[in-house]
Amino acid sequence: GRSFREGHANGRVNIELTEEAGLVERSTLMAYEIIEFEPTPPAFILQFDDIRRVLRQEMRLAPLARGIMGNAQQPICALQNLFYFARCVKNPRWLEKSDEQVLQALAEFFGGDAEVLVPAWTAAHSGLDAIPPDLPARLRHSRLSSEWADCIPGGPQSYLGILADFVAARMGVLRCAASLPRTGVEAAGELNGA
Repeated sequence: GRSFREGHANGRVNIELTEEAGLVERSTLMAYEIIEFEPTPPAFILQFDDIRRVLRQEMRLAPLARGIMGNAQQPICALQNLFYFARCVKNPRWLEKSDEQVLQALAEFFGGDAEVLVPAWTAAHSGLDAIPPDLPARLRHSRLSSEWADCIPGGPQSYLGILADFVAARMGVLRCAASLPRTGVEAAGELNGA
Protein backbone atom coordinates (compact mmCIF):
# COMPACT_ATOMS: atom_id res chain seq x y z
CA GLY A 1 0.00 0.00 0.00
CA ARG A 2 0.92 3.60 -0.51
CA SER A 3 -0.43 6.80 0.93
CA PHE A 4 -2.14 9.65 -0.81
CA ARG A 5 1.14 11.62 -0.98
CA GLU A 6 4.76 10.64 -0.95
CA GLY A 7 5.59 12.71 2.17
CA HIS A 8 2.45 11.68 4.08
CA ALA A 9 2.29 8.65 6.44
CA ASN A 10 4.19 5.80 4.74
CA GLY A 11 4.26 7.50 1.33
CA ARG A 12 5.47 4.93 -1.22
CA VAL A 13 7.78 3.09 1.19
CA ASN A 14 5.80 -0.17 1.18
CA ILE A 15 5.73 -0.31 -2.60
CA GLU A 16 9.44 0.51 -2.83
CA LEU A 17 10.29 -2.23 -0.31
CA THR A 18 8.09 -4.73 -2.14
CA GLU A 19 9.84 -3.86 -5.38
CA GLU A 20 13.31 -4.18 -3.80
CA ALA A 21 12.37 -7.59 -2.37
CA GLY A 22 11.17 -8.79 -5.79
CA LEU A 23 7.66 -9.41 -4.49
CA VAL A 24 5.59 -7.22 -6.82
CA GLU A 25 4.41 -10.29 -8.75
CA ARG A 26 2.96 -11.72 -5.51
CA SER A 27 1.35 -8.44 -4.43
CA THR A 28 -1.75 -6.36 -4.98
CA LEU A 29 -1.08 -2.62 -5.10
CA MET A 30 -3.20 -0.52 -2.74
CA ALA A 31 -3.61 3.16 -3.66
CA TYR A 32 -4.89 4.50 -0.34
CA GLU A 33 -6.98 7.72 -0.21
CA ILE A 34 -7.01 8.52 -3.92
CA ILE A 35 -10.67 7.55 -4.37
CA GLU A 36 -11.78 9.10 -1.10
CA PHE A 37 -9.60 10.99 1.34
CA GLU A 38 -9.78 9.99 5.01
CA PRO A 39 -11.38 11.33 7.10
CA THR A 40 -13.88 12.10 4.40
CA PRO A 41 -16.50 14.81 4.60
CA PRO A 42 -20.05 13.93 3.51
CA ALA A 43 -19.47 15.66 0.18
CA PHE A 44 -19.21 14.84 -3.51
CA ILE A 45 -15.56 15.76 -4.09
CA LEU A 46 -13.69 15.11 -7.33
CA GLN A 47 -10.28 13.53 -6.75
CA PHE A 48 -9.45 13.01 -10.41
CA ASP A 49 -6.11 14.84 -10.19
CA ASP A 50 -5.05 12.59 -7.30
CA ILE A 51 -6.14 9.50 -9.21
CA ARG A 52 -4.14 10.65 -12.25
CA ARG A 53 -1.03 11.46 -10.21
CA VAL A 54 -0.91 8.24 -8.22
CA LEU A 55 -1.85 5.90 -11.05
CA ARG A 56 0.73 7.49 -13.34
CA GLN A 57 3.32 6.67 -10.67
CA GLU A 58 2.13 3.11 -10.06
CA MET A 59 0.83 1.89 -13.42
CA ARG A 60 4.27 0.68 -14.47
CA LEU A 61 3.95 -1.96 -11.74
CA ALA A 62 0.32 -2.87 -12.44
CA PRO A 63 1.05 -5.38 -15.23
CA LEU A 64 3.44 -7.21 -12.89
CA ALA A 65 1.25 -7.16 -9.78
CA ARG A 66 -1.86 -9.24 -9.12
CA GLY A 67 -3.94 -6.09 -9.36
CA ILE A 68 -4.41 -2.58 -8.13
CA MET A 69 -7.09 -1.42 -5.73
CA GLY A 70 -8.36 1.61 -3.88
CA ASN A 71 -10.84 2.15 -1.06
CA ALA A 72 -13.93 4.20 -0.24
CA GLN A 73 -15.85 4.37 3.03
CA GLN A 74 -18.74 6.37 1.61
CA PRO A 75 -19.10 4.92 -1.90
CA ILE A 76 -22.23 6.95 -2.66
CA CYS A 77 -20.37 10.24 -2.30
CA ALA A 78 -17.35 8.84 -4.14
CA LEU A 79 -19.10 7.17 -7.09
CA GLN A 80 -17.54 9.61 -9.55
CA ASN A 81 -14.06 8.79 -8.21
CA LEU A 82 -14.74 5.04 -8.11
CA PHE A 83 -15.90 5.20 -11.73
CA TYR A 84 -12.82 7.12 -12.86
CA PHE A 85 -10.39 4.93 -10.88
CA ALA A 86 -11.91 1.75 -12.36
CA ARG A 87 -11.81 3.15 -15.90
CA CYS A 88 -8.17 4.22 -15.53
CA VAL A 89 -7.05 0.89 -14.08
CA LYS A 90 -8.80 -1.00 -16.87
CA ASN A 91 -7.59 1.37 -19.59
CA PRO A 92 -4.74 3.78 -18.72
CA ARG A 93 -5.73 6.02 -21.66
CA TRP A 94 -8.49 7.32 -19.38
CA LEU A 95 -5.76 9.12 -17.41
CA GLU A 96 -5.63 11.62 -20.29
CA LYS A 97 -9.35 12.44 -20.25
CA SER A 98 -10.42 15.82 -18.88
CA ASP A 99 -12.67 16.08 -15.84
CA GLU A 100 -15.49 17.19 -18.14
CA GLN A 101 -15.05 14.15 -20.39
CA VAL A 102 -15.07 11.80 -17.39
CA LEU A 103 -18.20 13.36 -15.91
CA GLN A 104 -19.97 13.31 -19.29
CA ALA A 105 -19.11 9.61 -19.59
CA LEU A 106 -20.39 8.95 -16.06
CA ALA A 107 -23.67 10.72 -16.78
CA GLU A 108 -24.04 8.58 -19.91
CA PHE A 109 -23.11 5.44 -17.93
CA PHE A 110 -25.94 6.17 -15.48
CA GLY A 111 -28.37 7.22 -18.23
CA GLY A 112 -28.71 10.70 -16.76
CA ASP A 113 -28.76 14.29 -17.97
CA ALA A 114 -25.19 15.62 -17.98
CA GLU A 115 -26.49 19.22 -17.87
CA VAL A 116 -27.92 18.43 -14.42
CA LEU A 117 -25.36 15.94 -13.10
CA VAL A 118 -22.08 17.62 -14.07
CA PRO A 119 -22.77 20.90 -12.18
CA ALA A 120 -23.83 18.83 -9.15
CA TRP A 121 -20.69 16.70 -9.20
CA THR A 122 -18.51 19.82 -9.48
CA ALA A 123 -20.41 21.91 -6.89
CA ALA A 124 -17.83 21.30 -4.15
CA HIS A 125 -15.28 23.23 -6.23
CA SER A 126 -17.67 25.84 -7.64
CA GLY A 127 -18.71 29.26 -6.51
CA LEU A 128 -22.35 30.18 -6.01
CA ASP A 129 -22.46 31.89 -9.41
CA ALA A 130 -21.56 28.59 -11.15
CA ILE A 131 -24.31 26.55 -9.49
CA PRO A 132 -27.74 26.94 -11.09
CA PRO A 133 -30.18 28.11 -8.38
CA ASP A 134 -32.72 25.43 -9.30
CA LEU A 135 -30.16 22.60 -9.40
CA PRO A 136 -31.36 20.78 -6.25
CA ALA A 137 -34.95 20.68 -7.58
CA ARG A 138 -33.77 19.58 -11.04
CA LEU A 139 -31.76 16.76 -9.46
CA ARG A 140 -34.76 15.56 -7.46
CA HIS A 141 -36.87 15.45 -10.63
CA SER A 142 -34.18 13.76 -12.74
CA ARG A 143 -33.97 10.09 -13.60
CA LEU A 144 -31.07 7.71 -14.09
CA SER A 145 -32.19 5.12 -16.62
CA SER A 146 -29.33 2.67 -17.15
CA GLU A 147 -29.13 -0.81 -15.71
CA TRP A 148 -25.96 0.35 -13.91
CA ALA A 149 -27.87 3.11 -12.11
CA ASP A 150 -30.12 0.42 -10.64
CA CYS A 151 -27.01 -1.02 -8.93
CA ILE A 152 -26.39 2.15 -6.87
CA PRO A 153 -26.87 1.26 -3.18
CA GLY A 154 -30.27 2.61 -2.16
CA GLY A 155 -31.30 3.05 -5.78
CA PRO A 156 -30.93 5.87 -8.28
CA GLN A 157 -33.61 8.16 -6.81
CA SER A 158 -32.04 7.98 -3.37
CA TYR A 159 -28.67 8.83 -4.94
CA LEU A 160 -30.14 11.84 -6.74
CA GLY A 161 -31.77 12.96 -3.48
CA ILE A 162 -28.47 12.75 -1.60
CA LEU A 163 -26.74 14.66 -4.40
CA ALA A 164 -29.51 17.31 -4.33
CA ASP A 165 -29.15 17.66 -0.54
CA PHE A 166 -25.40 18.10 -0.93
CA VAL A 167 -25.83 20.80 -3.59
CA ALA A 168 -28.41 22.62 -1.45
CA ALA A 169 -26.07 22.48 1.56
CA ARG A 170 -23.14 23.77 -0.52
CA MET A 171 -25.29 26.64 -1.80
CA GLY A 172 -26.38 27.46 1.76
CA VAL A 173 -22.81 27.56 3.02
CA LEU A 174 -21.72 29.74 0.09
CA ARG A 175 -24.60 32.17 0.73
CA CYS A 176 -23.73 32.31 4.41
CA ALA A 177 -20.05 32.91 3.68
CA ALA A 178 -20.90 35.68 1.20
CA SER A 179 -22.53 37.91 3.81
CA LEU A 180 -21.08 39.71 6.80
CA PRO A 181 -23.47 39.46 9.75
CA ARG A 182 -23.83 42.56 11.94
CA THR A 183 -24.72 40.80 15.19
CA GLY A 184 -24.15 37.48 16.88
CA VAL A 185 -27.83 36.64 16.52
CA GLU A 186 -27.70 37.36 12.79
CA ALA A 187 -24.54 35.24 12.45
CA ALA A 188 -26.17 32.35 14.33
CA GLY A 189 -29.25 32.57 12.11
CA GLU A 190 -27.17 32.52 8.92
CA LEU A 191 -25.05 29.66 10.17
CA ASN A 192 -28.15 27.70 11.16
CA GLY A 193 -29.67 28.34 7.73
CA ALA A 194 -26.52 27.17 5.98
